[in-house]
Amino acid sequence: MLLARRHLRTEHRRRQAAAVAAGNHAHDDGHAGRVTDALWVTQALAALPERHREVVILRYWGELTSREVARALGLRPGTVRYLLLQARRMVRDRIGESG
Repeated sequence: MLLARRHLRTEHRRRQAAAVAAGNHAHDDGHAGRVTDALWVTQALAALPERHREVVILRYWGELTSREVARALGLRPGTVRYLLLQARRMVRDRIGESG
């Protein structure tokens, strides 16, 4: 859990830097698109419940296996897989709502 929280703090700092960069580099369409995507992903993650967010970050950004995530968070691997499934559904539903 500590690793997930550390990653969230790092991600927050990156998000802030991306927002500043977006203001300073608005003329760069490729950069602006990446910043927009990064901000959208950050918002989608922020909307997830804490446990789901921790699992997603460790699994996909931390590139840990489900077993490694389970060990890090004190969960069973099946629980991790279920939380990932729920998180993907929540994000998919959010995409549907936002267009």
